[in-house]
Amino acid sequence: MDTARQFLRYSIPGSLFLLLFLSMQLAWHVFRGQPVRTALAPLSGGFVLAVLGASIPIGFVLYQLYFGRYSPWVGFRYLKHVRWPRQDRGAVVLASLTCGQRVRLAHDTGARIDHRDATKSGTSRFLFAFRPLDIDEAWVGRDCDGSGFDHPMCTDVQPYDRPNPPDPSWRLDPYEAFEKRWRGNWDAVMTALEIHSADPRAVTLKREYVCLSDIYHSLGVTRLSLNLGGIAWLVYNIAVNGPSIHDHWWPFVWTAATTLTVVVATNWYLSAARINTQESMLRRLGAGLRAVLPG
Repeated sequence: MDTARQFLRYSIPGSLFLLLFLSMQLAWHVFRGQPVRTALAPLSGGFVLAVLGASIPIGFVLYQLYFGRYSPWVGFRYLKHVRWPRQDRGAVVLASLTCGQRVRLAHDTGARIDHRDATKSGTSRFLFAFRPLDIDEAWVGRDCDGSGFDHPMCTDVQPYDRPNPPDPSWRLDPYEAFEKRWRGNWDAVMTALEIHSADPRAVTLKREYVCLSDIYHSLGVTRLSLNLGGIAWLVYNIAVNGPSIHDHWWPFVWTAATTLTVVVATNWYLSAARINTQESMLRRLGAGLRAVLPG
């Protein structure tokens, strides 16, 4: 991994985690009536260097926490009614291809792909950065769209809703089916890029995808680092400075409330940027694969 990617993945999230923690601690001391110079006294040059050195390992751990929970679901994966699906990125890309390209891709790779829309949006545009998606439970029985570039051949690459030959009484659980296709669709898209890696257009397309993907995931782990930075500050002070909090509870509450407001606003902007980055990435990947793939 090159230095620029390491910086995006590890250094920025780790630095923001430490910066938020130290800023909150400084603000609390100032709100308690300490002069700024006194509050800054512990921040020696050696301490600052140690903090900078710690940012990368902390960022690495945060990145593992982020990817450890990156799955087809937001919320509790095994509790159907308190989990929400992530966007099926592979389905968005596959929907940009012609039906013939999808059929050929499925046959060449042996992948089980399905580009039909399986989710419905849940809220207003104002809250789009936080909007949860909902499973459309009827998607497993919906036929392939017969308009545009689609034709009956598309049923050959939709294995999740019907066996071969079709049996109207057979239905797979829509949540289980979504989880399988979420992984299978993206694997098929990545395999398509690898298969055509000798094509200069595919090389350029993959390079652009990697760049946008790094930005997308870095926004996600940065959002996580800010949330955990605030939680770490709260837990640390409750555990270590309990008596001081009791004597100066109002500055503590004021610091926590101010930081919460900033973190929520930052989360909203980061989420909005993350969604826009993913939409741009998927549009370009879909259009590029359509130009690269035969058929």
